[in-house]
Amino acid sequence: MELYLKQWRSDHPTYHKNWYIEHKDEFLAKLRTPIACECGFTCGINNLKRHQKSKLHLKKLKLKV
Repeated sequence: MELYLKQWRSDHPTYHKNWYIEHKDEFLAKLRTPIACECGFTCGINNLKRHQKSKLHLKKLKLKV
């Protein structure tokens, strides 16, 4: 199986790059979609985990309790 994958990648060197270029708008739209955190803060889906570790998030959660 591994040998097959290596051969396929060498035969199709730009497949992933071309696929990404074709679907780039979908990815960027998904990343920019605003999402509401449980503390009330709104951020992008790609920054949600980073926000949840922040002091602002932890402080707001303590105030809610």
